[in-house]
Amino acid sequence: MISLAITGPESSGKTQLAEELAVIFSPSVLVEEFARSYMTEHHLAGRYQYNDVVFIADQQWKQTVLAGASLPEVLICDTEQLVMLIWIREVFGREDEAIKTRFVEESFDLYLLCAPDVPWEPDPLRENEYDRDRLFRIFESELQRTDKKYIVITGTGDARTRLAVAAIEKIQKSDSGA
Repeated sequence: MISLAITGPESSGKTQLAEELAVIFSPSVLVEEFARSYMTEHHLAGRYQYNDVVFIADQQWKQTVLAGASLPEVLICDTEQLVMLIWIREVFGREDEAIKTRFVEESFDLYLLCAPDVPWEPDPLRENEYDRDRLFRIFESELQRTDKKYIVITGTGDARTRLAVAAIEKIQKSDSGA
């Protein structure tokens, strides 16, 4: 199994990339972003609390673990604990030890760090239109600090997808001994 975490600041193309990779590497399992459905269902745009983010992080973790237990050829996660860690720090100025521990313990084969070089897409759940570059640097710093294997996904359209596919295929080749 190859496990991939797609991460980065808001509106950096994470979901689109995750969906495209799920099709390209079919059969695969795509773990969708729990926060989006939860916040939409509970009408929490701009009104969520610290405990909501902790709950969202817990559910995202559980979905990822459950999906990984099915041992798919490729596991694609359209968010992970780093997003939760940075979100809770940025909004509430606090840390949650469980989220922090899960991020450190996550063992994805590769993090695809999406650069915010694509146009901002307005959405009621998004909050940081003018802060994406700073947040990107925080994401990259955390990945480096914890020695996670990652690549930066840049460009637009098919160029982004090709960059991700090439990195994944490189892992597949090294896993197969080719």
